[in-house]
Amino acid sequence: MGFMANSPETTNMQLHLFNDEGIPRSYRHLRGSSVHAFKWINAHGNTTYVKYRWVPKAGIEGLSPDEVKEIQGEEFNHATRDLYEHIENGDYPEWDLFIQRLDPADLDSFYFDPLDATKDWPEKDFPYEHVGTMILNKNPENVFSETEQVGFNPGVLVPGIQASEDKMLQGRIFSYSDTQRYRIGANYLQLPINCPFAQTNNNTQDGVMANPKFQPTSSVNYEPSEEGLQESDEELEFDQPLPDNAVAGRNKTEKADDFRQPGELYRDFDEEKQKQIIRTLTDEWSQVKNEQVVLKLICNMYRADEQLGKTLADNLNVDITPYVGQETR
Repeated sequence: MGFMANSPETTNMQLHLFNDEGIPRSYRHLRGSSVHAFKWINAHGNTTYVKYRWVPKAGIEGLSPDEVKEIQGEEFNHATRDLYEHIENGDYPEWDLFIQRLDPADLDSFYFDPLDATKDWPEKDFPYEHVGTMILNKNPENVFSETEQVGFNPGVLVPGIQASEDKMLQGRIFSYSDTQRYRIGANYLQLPINCPFAQTNNNTQDGVMANPKFQPTSSVNYEPSEEGLQESDEELEFDQPLPDNAVAGRNKTEKADDFRQPGELYRDFDEEKQKQIIRTLTDEWSQVKNEQVVLKLICNMYRADEQLGKTLADNLNVDITPYVGQETR
Protein backbone atom coordinates (compact mmCIF):
# COMPACT_ATOMS: atom_id res chain seq x y z
CA MET A 1 0.00 0.00 0.00
CA GLY A 2 2.92 2.30 0.63
CA PHE A 3 3.92 2.11 -3.02
CA MET A 4 0.40 2.93 -4.18
CA ALA A 5 0.09 5.79 -1.72
CA ASN A 6 3.24 7.41 -3.05
CA SER A 7 2.51 6.64 -6.71
CA PRO A 8 -0.66 8.55 -7.70
CA GLU A 9 -0.47 7.01 -11.18
CA THR A 10 -1.66 3.72 -9.61
CA THR A 11 -5.06 5.22 -8.67
CA ASN A 12 -6.62 4.09 -11.96
CA MET A 13 -5.39 0.52 -11.56
CA GLN A 14 -6.61 0.37 -7.96
CA LEU A 15 -10.19 0.96 -9.06
CA HIS A 16 -9.85 -1.94 -11.51
CA LEU A 17 -8.06 -4.15 -9.00
CA PHE A 18 -10.28 -3.61 -5.97
CA ASN A 19 -13.65 -4.03 -7.64
CA ASP A 20 -14.95 -7.56 -8.09
CA GLU A 21 -13.24 -7.82 -11.48
CA GLY A 22 -9.92 -7.91 -9.63
CA ILE A 23 -10.48 -11.61 -8.89
CA PRO A 24 -12.01 -13.24 -12.01
CA ARG A 25 -14.74 -15.82 -11.48
CA SER A 26 -12.72 -18.09 -13.75
CA TYR A 27 -10.18 -17.79 -16.54
CA ARG A 28 -13.13 -17.96 -18.93
CA HIS A 29 -14.39 -14.67 -17.49
CA LEU A 30 -11.03 -12.89 -17.60
CA ARG A 31 -10.50 -10.03 -20.03
CA GLY A 32 -7.05 -9.17 -21.32
CA SER A 33 -5.15 -6.08 -22.36
CA SER A 34 -1.73 -5.49 -23.84
CA VAL A 35 -1.38 -2.59 -21.34
CA HIS A 36 1.36 -1.20 -23.57
CA ALA A 37 1.01 0.26 -27.03
CA PHE A 38 2.85 -1.46 -29.87
CA LYS A 39 3.55 -0.40 -33.44
CA TRP A 40 2.13 -2.05 -36.51
CA ILE A 41 4.26 -1.40 -39.59
CA ASN A 42 3.26 -2.43 -43.11
CA ALA A 43 5.46 -3.28 -46.09
CA HIS A 44 5.64 0.39 -47.07
CA GLY A 45 6.89 1.46 -43.66
CA ASN A 46 3.60 3.08 -42.63
CA THR A 47 3.09 2.96 -38.88
CA THR A 48 0.16 2.96 -36.48
CA TYR A 49 0.14 2.51 -32.72
CA VAL A 50 -2.11 -0.30 -31.44
CA LYS A 51 -3.35 -1.75 -28.20
CA TYR A 52 -4.75 -5.27 -27.95
CA ARG A 53 -7.94 -6.17 -26.09
CA TRP A 54 -9.19 -9.67 -25.32
CA VAL A 55 -12.91 -9.88 -24.48
CA PRO A 56 -14.25 -13.20 -23.13
CA LYS A 57 -17.38 -14.49 -24.82
CA ALA A 58 -18.47 -15.89 -21.45
CA GLY A 59 -18.66 -12.31 -20.17
CA ILE A 60 -16.53 -10.42 -17.65
CA GLU A 61 -17.33 -11.64 -14.15
CA GLY A 62 -15.49 -11.52 -10.85
CA LEU A 63 -15.77 -12.88 -7.33
CA SER A 64 -16.84 -10.79 -4.38
CA PRO A 65 -14.68 -10.96 -1.22
CA ASP A 66 -17.27 -13.26 0.38
CA GLU A 67 -17.30 -15.56 -2.64
CA VAL A 68 -13.50 -15.67 -2.63
CA LYS A 69 -13.51 -16.98 0.95
CA GLU A 70 -16.13 -19.57 0.10
CA ILE A 71 -14.78 -20.79 -3.25
CA GLN A 72 -11.03 -20.43 -2.84
CA GLY A 73 -11.29 -21.61 0.75
CA GLU A 74 -12.47 -24.95 -0.61
CA GLU A 75 -10.14 -25.15 -3.61
CA PHE A 76 -7.51 -22.55 -4.47
CA ASN A 77 -7.05 -24.13 -7.91
CA HIS A 78 -10.70 -23.77 -8.90
CA ALA A 79 -10.00 -21.57 -11.95
CA THR A 80 -7.58 -24.08 -13.48
CA ARG A 81 -9.98 -26.95 -12.85
CA ASP A 82 -12.84 -24.97 -14.39
CA LEU A 83 -10.83 -24.24 -17.55
CA TYR A 84 -9.63 -27.84 -17.89
CA GLU A 85 -13.07 -29.33 -17.44
CA HIS A 86 -14.77 -27.00 -19.92
CA ILE A 87 -12.21 -27.87 -22.58
CA GLU A 88 -12.48 -31.60 -21.84
CA ASN A 89 -16.27 -31.40 -22.12
CA GLY A 90 -16.10 -29.64 -25.49
CA ASP A 91 -17.42 -26.34 -24.11
CA TYR A 92 -14.48 -24.44 -25.52
CA PRO A 93 -13.69 -21.01 -24.01
CA GLU A 94 -13.47 -18.18 -26.54
CA TRP A 95 -12.08 -14.67 -26.50
CA ASP A 96 -12.60 -12.05 -29.20
CA LEU A 97 -9.50 -10.04 -30.05
CA PHE A 98 -9.92 -6.32 -30.68
CA ILE A 99 -7.39 -3.64 -31.42
CA GLN A 100 -7.43 0.09 -30.83
CA ARG A 101 -5.46 2.24 -33.25
CA LEU A 102 -3.72 5.59 -33.00
CA ASP A 103 -2.14 7.57 -35.82
CA PRO A 104 1.33 8.76 -34.69
CA ALA A 105 0.37 12.24 -35.91
CA ASP A 106 -2.30 12.34 -33.17
CA LEU A 107 -0.02 11.21 -30.36
CA ASP A 108 -0.05 14.64 -28.70
CA SER A 109 -3.77 15.28 -29.21
CA PHE A 110 -5.03 14.02 -25.85
CA TYR A 111 -4.97 15.26 -22.26
CA PHE A 112 -2.89 12.18 -21.36
CA ASP A 113 0.12 10.49 -22.91
CA PRO A 114 -1.17 7.46 -24.90
CA LEU A 115 2.19 5.75 -24.34
CA ASP A 116 1.78 5.99 -20.55
CA ALA A 117 0.99 2.41 -19.46
CA THR A 118 -0.97 3.67 -16.44
CA LYS A 119 -3.63 5.20 -18.69
CA ASP A 120 -6.45 3.54 -20.60
CA TRP A 121 -7.39 4.34 -24.18
CA PRO A 122 -11.09 5.31 -23.86
CA GLU A 123 -13.22 3.37 -26.30
CA LYS A 124 -15.07 6.54 -27.37
CA ASP A 125 -11.76 7.98 -28.63
CA PHE A 126 -10.19 4.69 -29.75
CA PRO A 127 -12.96 2.41 -31.11
CA TYR A 128 -12.57 -1.34 -30.77
CA GLU A 129 -11.92 -3.14 -34.07
CA HIS A 130 -12.53 -6.88 -34.14
CA VAL A 131 -9.65 -8.80 -35.72
CA GLY A 132 -10.20 -12.40 -34.66
CA THR A 133 -11.24 -14.97 -32.07
CA MET A 134 -9.14 -17.30 -29.93
CA ILE A 135 -10.63 -20.69 -29.06
CA LEU A 136 -9.03 -23.01 -26.52
CA ASN A 137 -10.00 -26.43 -27.87
CA LYS A 138 -7.34 -28.71 -26.42
CA ASN A 139 -5.76 -29.26 -23.03
CA PRO A 140 -1.99 -29.70 -22.72
CA GLU A 141 -0.76 -33.28 -23.07
CA ASN A 142 2.32 -32.42 -21.02
CA VAL A 143 1.83 -29.50 -18.63
CA PHE A 144 5.55 -29.01 -18.06
CA SER A 145 6.64 -28.80 -21.69
CA GLU A 146 3.54 -26.99 -22.95
CA THR A 147 2.82 -24.67 -20.04
CA GLU A 148 5.66 -24.38 -17.55
CA GLN A 149 8.25 -23.88 -20.30
CA VAL A 150 6.32 -21.18 -22.16
CA GLY A 151 8.54 -18.09 -22.38
CA PHE A 152 6.27 -15.07 -22.81
CA ASN A 153 8.36 -12.09 -23.75
CA PRO A 154 7.41 -8.73 -25.33
CA GLY A 155 10.98 -8.54 -26.64
CA VAL A 156 10.30 -11.34 -29.15
CA LEU A 157 8.13 -9.91 -31.91
CA VAL A 158 7.33 -10.99 -35.45
CA PRO A 159 8.14 -8.73 -38.44
CA GLY A 160 5.52 -6.02 -38.72
CA ILE A 161 5.22 -5.46 -34.98
CA GLN A 162 7.61 -3.29 -32.98
CA ALA A 163 7.69 -1.96 -29.45
CA SER A 164 6.48 1.58 -28.89
CA GLU A 165 8.39 4.21 -26.91
CA ASP A 166 6.46 3.31 -23.74
CA LYS A 167 9.15 3.51 -21.02
CA MET A 168 7.89 0.50 -19.10
CA LEU A 169 7.69 -1.60 -22.25
CA GLN A 170 11.24 -0.64 -23.18
CA GLY A 171 12.41 -1.94 -19.81
CA ARG A 172 10.44 -5.15 -20.17
CA ILE A 173 12.01 -5.86 -23.54
CA PHE A 174 15.30 -6.41 -21.73
CA SER A 175 14.16 -7.80 -18.38
CA TYR A 176 11.79 -10.44 -19.77
CA SER A 177 14.46 -11.81 -22.11
CA ASP A 178 16.91 -12.12 -19.22
CA THR A 179 14.23 -13.67 -17.02
CA GLN A 180 13.36 -16.39 -19.51
CA ARG A 181 16.99 -17.20 -20.24
CA TYR A 182 17.59 -17.58 -16.50
CA ARG A 183 14.33 -19.41 -15.72
CA ILE A 184 14.20 -21.79 -18.69
CA GLY A 185 17.60 -21.72 -20.36
CA ALA A 186 19.76 -19.91 -22.90
CA ASN A 187 18.05 -21.66 -25.82
CA TYR A 188 14.48 -21.32 -24.57
CA LEU A 189 13.39 -19.99 -27.97
CA GLN A 190 14.33 -23.34 -29.52
CA LEU A 191 11.89 -25.33 -27.37
CA PRO A 192 8.89 -26.60 -29.37
CA ILE A 193 6.41 -24.48 -27.38
CA ASN A 194 8.38 -21.30 -28.07
CA CYS A 195 9.88 -21.78 -31.54
CA PRO A 196 8.28 -20.66 -34.82
CA PHE A 197 6.65 -23.12 -37.18
CA ALA A 198 8.79 -21.84 -40.03
CA GLN A 199 12.40 -22.94 -40.41
CA THR A 200 14.82 -20.39 -39.00
CA ASN A 201 18.36 -19.87 -40.17
CA ASN A 202 20.81 -18.03 -37.98
CA ASN A 203 24.22 -18.43 -36.39
CA THR A 204 22.98 -19.40 -32.92
CA GLN A 205 24.93 -22.52 -32.06
CA ASP A 206 25.19 -25.08 -29.25
CA GLY A 207 24.56 -24.44 -25.55
CA VAL A 208 22.25 -26.03 -23.01
CA MET A 209 19.05 -27.49 -24.51
CA ALA A 210 20.18 -26.68 -28.06
CA ASN A 211 17.68 -28.12 -30.54
CA PRO A 212 19.39 -29.90 -33.49
CA LYS A 213 16.66 -28.55 -35.78
CA PHE A 214 18.06 -25.05 -35.34
CA GLN A 215 21.79 -25.78 -35.44
CA PRO A 216 23.78 -24.36 -38.39
CA THR A 217 25.47 -27.03 -40.50
CA SER A 218 28.41 -24.83 -41.50
CA SER A 219 31.50 -24.50 -39.33
CA VAL A 220 31.34 -20.76 -40.01
CA ASN A 221 29.00 -19.20 -37.43
CA TYR A 222 29.57 -15.52 -38.06
CA GLU A 223 28.74 -12.93 -40.69
CA PRO A 224 29.67 -11.38 -42.97
CA SER A 225 31.64 -14.30 -44.37
CA GLU A 226 32.24 -16.09 -47.65
CA GLU A 227 30.97 -19.50 -46.54
CA GLY A 228 28.40 -18.98 -43.81
CA LEU A 229 24.85 -17.70 -43.85
CA GLN A 230 24.22 -14.57 -45.88
CA GLU A 231 21.95 -11.83 -44.68
CA SER A 232 18.63 -11.78 -46.51
CA ASP A 233 18.00 -8.96 -48.96
CA GLU A 234 14.34 -8.95 -47.97
CA GLU A 235 13.42 -5.87 -45.95
CA LEU A 236 11.61 -7.19 -42.90
CA GLU A 237 12.07 -4.30 -40.50
CA PHE A 238 11.89 -0.55 -40.78
CA ASP A 239 13.63 1.85 -38.46
CA GLN A 240 11.05 4.10 -36.87
CA PRO A 241 12.68 7.28 -35.62
CA LEU A 242 10.80 9.51 -33.21
CA PRO A 243 9.16 12.66 -34.57
CA ASP A 244 11.25 15.83 -34.65
CA ASN A 245 12.09 17.16 -31.17
CA ALA A 246 10.50 14.12 -29.50
CA VAL A 247 12.38 12.58 -26.58
CA ALA A 248 11.86 9.24 -24.86
CA GLY A 249 13.76 8.63 -21.66
CA ARG A 250 13.52 7.92 -17.95
CA ASN A 251 11.79 11.20 -17.34
CA LYS A 252 8.44 11.79 -15.65
CA THR A 253 5.48 11.89 -17.99
CA GLU A 254 4.60 15.50 -18.71
CA LYS A 255 0.87 14.80 -19.08
CA ALA A 256 0.62 13.06 -15.74
CA ASP A 257 -3.12 13.71 -15.18
CA ASP A 258 -3.42 10.73 -12.81
CA PHE A 259 -6.92 11.35 -11.48
CA ARG A 260 -9.25 12.13 -14.40
CA GLN A 261 -9.51 8.58 -15.70
CA PRO A 262 -10.04 6.91 -12.29
CA GLY A 263 -12.68 9.53 -11.47
CA GLU A 264 -14.52 8.87 -14.73
CA LEU A 265 -14.23 5.13 -14.16
CA TYR A 266 -15.70 5.33 -10.67
CA ARG A 267 -18.60 7.52 -11.80
CA ASP A 268 -19.34 5.06 -14.61
CA PHE A 269 -19.81 2.26 -12.05
CA ASP A 270 -23.40 1.56 -11.05
CA GLU A 271 -24.40 2.19 -7.44
CA GLU A 272 -23.88 -1.40 -6.36
CA LYS A 273 -20.38 -1.52 -7.81
CA GLN A 274 -19.51 1.80 -6.15
CA LYS A 275 -20.63 0.43 -2.79
CA GLN A 276 -18.64 -2.75 -3.38
CA ILE A 277 -15.38 -0.97 -4.14
CA ILE A 278 -15.82 1.36 -1.15
CA ARG A 279 -16.39 -1.69 1.04
CA THR A 280 -13.29 -3.46 -0.34
CA LEU A 281 -11.01 -0.40 -0.08
CA THR A 282 -12.21 0.29 3.45
CA ASP A 283 -11.49 -3.27 4.49
CA GLU A 284 -8.04 -3.31 2.85
CA TRP A 285 -6.92 0.10 4.09
CA SER A 286 -8.17 -0.48 7.65
CA GLN A 287 -5.37 -3.02 7.98
CA VAL A 288 -2.65 -0.46 7.12
CA LYS A 289 -0.82 0.65 10.27
CA ASN A 290 0.92 3.70 8.84
CA GLU A 291 -1.51 6.63 9.16
CA GLN A 292 0.40 8.73 6.61
CA VAL A 293 0.01 5.99 4.01
CA VAL A 294 -3.74 5.79 4.63
CA LEU A 295 -4.04 9.58 4.40
CA LYS A 296 -2.25 9.64 1.03
CA LEU A 297 -4.39 6.80 -0.31
CA ILE A 298 -7.57 8.63 0.64
CA CYS A 299 -6.33 11.95 -0.76
CA ASN A 300 -5.52 10.31 -4.09
CA MET A 301 -9.05 8.91 -4.28
CA TYR A 302 -10.48 12.29 -3.27
CA ARG A 303 -8.65 13.90 -6.17
CA ALA A 304 -10.21 11.28 -8.47
CA ASP A 305 -13.72 11.72 -7.06
CA GLU A 306 -14.61 14.01 -4.18
CA GLN A 307 -17.47 11.91 -2.83
CA LEU A 308 -15.41 8.72 -3.03
CA GLY A 309 -12.62 10.33 -1.00
CA LYS A 310 -15.01 11.72 1.61
CA THR A 311 -16.76 8.37 2.04
CA LEU A 312 -13.48 6.52 2.51
CA ALA A 313 -12.26 9.17 4.96
CA ASP A 314 -15.45 8.83 7.01
CA ASN A 315 -15.26 5.03 6.99
CA LEU A 316 -11.65 5.09 8.17
CA ASN A 317 -12.09 7.97 10.64
CA VAL A 318 -9.49 10.13 8.89
CA ASP A 319 -9.85 13.91 8.84
CA ILE A 320 -8.81 15.16 5.40
CA THR A 321 -10.18 18.69 5.89
CA PRO A 322 -6.72 20.29 6.34
CA TYR A 323 -5.57 18.80 3.03
CA VAL A 324 -8.57 19.48 0.81
CA GLY A 325 -7.63 21.79 -2.04
CA GLN A 326 -3.90 21.15 -1.67
CA GLU A 327 -1.67 19.40 -4.18
CA THR A 328 -0.29 16.56 -2.05
CA ARG A 329 1.75 13.54 -2.98
